[in-house]
Amino acid sequence: MPGQQESIVARCHQEVERFRAWSETVEHRAEWEEAYPWWVDLYDTVRDALQMVPTQDWTPESERDVLYALARDNEDEVLLEELINHPGALLRLAPAALTYPDHEVMPLWVV
Repeated sequence: MPGQQESIVARCHQEVERFRAWSETVEHRAEWEEAYPWWVDLYDTVRDALQMVPTQDWTPESERDVLYALARDNEDEVLLEELINHPGALLRLAPAALTYPDHEVMPLWVV
């Protein structure tokens, strides 16, 4: 994987980890994810990964990061809309989504 792609994957992972860290500091009530203050950063890095990293270069960790972000974006579904524009990514994520332990990733199957 070329350097720029590695950087994008690393940034995506960092943004997912930032969300995870933040999620441990808030109460998980209805629509709790909407209070996340850095959605734009997370959207941008996942979007960059979808646009600039060929799916054949994705690692299992990359898949889990995108699925985690997709599951957390279950209200606004910005990432679902982005995935619709990248059918190769949908095909790549489908097998991983089947065994992904978070039920919020299910919007992937309504596409």
